[in-house]
Amino acid sequence: MIPSQVLTSVVSQLPCHETLLTPFTRLLPFIPASAMAYAGFEAACETDFGNYDFAFNISREGVEHMSRDQQLPWIRLQTFLRLWQSSPYFHSSENGAVWLEFDTADKNFNPLHDPNVFFGFPTSADQGFSDFCWLTSSLLPVLTGGPLSPQLIQRLAVCFEQCPPHTRRIQAGLMIARPVTALRLCFFQIQAADVLPLLGKINWPGDVGQVALLLEKYACYTDSLCIHLDIGETIYPTLGIELLFDQANPWHWQPAFEPRWQHIFTQLKADNYITQENYHFLMAWPRQTTHQSSIVEKLLASLDTSLPSPATTDYTLNQGIQHIKFKLSPRKISVKSYFGCCSHYVEND
Repeated sequence: MIPSQVLTSVVSQLPCHETLLTPFTRLLPFIPASAMAYAGFEAACETDFGNYDFAFNISREGVEHMSRDQQLPWIRLQTFLRLWQSSPYFHSSENGAVWLEFDTADKNFNPLHDPNVFFGFPTSADQGFSDFCWLTSSLLPVLTGGPLSPQLIQRLAVCFEQCPPHTRRIQAGLMIARPVTALRLCFFQIQAADVLPLLGKINWPGDVGQVALLLEKYACYTDSLCIHLDIGETIYPTLGIELLFDQANPWHWQPAFEPRWQHIFTQLKADNYITQENYHFLMAWPRQTTHQSSIVEKLLASLDTSLPSPATTDYTLNQGIQHIKFKLSPRKISVKSYFGCCSHYVEND
């Protein structure tokens, strides 16, 4: 869990952090202290950092708390979380596998509006995803505000059927905060060789040549990829490609330990996808710091049963880079960086 005061100090490290601080401080009162398992920021790499979107992974305690919090303004999210708690995916996942994304870079950002919601579930090579009907008839309609169209269900079914056999996890996302009706489907741990066949099987209408060129340049520096598809009445020509490392502990794939980051950044600079300033910032972002809680913080923790006991309120804060993502659209290719932090509480003798 990440205390809000710690996250505020992390925000202060961002270049031009003032652009995020105002919407961020308006948002934090709605987030329970126990809710943030991992928090992250999203920024475009081609221009100097200054506008950031914010997201966090909800802890199990956070899911339980937010699902029954009568003061929470996000009604659709709250209904979704109650359904999610009854699913086997909530009980089998350490943090409930739900992410909330807030468009804090939008000048019209309103913390009272429901955030974008992403949730993940495992797949298996022999069974695929076994709860498709539950997904399309119960879970997704709560977030969309009504029944899914037959066309959208059909498109989703095709994507699930054509999911490459080595894909270990699928993530679905609804951009509730945006004026779009598309659903985002993310296939994790896809191998580069499976990407173009997948796009062909689902009749993706975008520029396959662009995808092939990016894979040729960048896939050799990763362990696997994540492919983002936008699906509505049709499959849209936009596409997201994340460059991923597969080690279980994110700290182990930071630039100090993973030399392929340098190759990725060198190629990004050669292709004019990242500024020199952003490169230096990202390389310097990863760090580990140990914090000792004050007596006041420990007293507050003792009054809040959702937090660790006063004896365990000291913690190590890990900051790191999560991934680089290419966004392909008919007009251009853009690149975003995702980076953030998590905390680990430590026992005091």
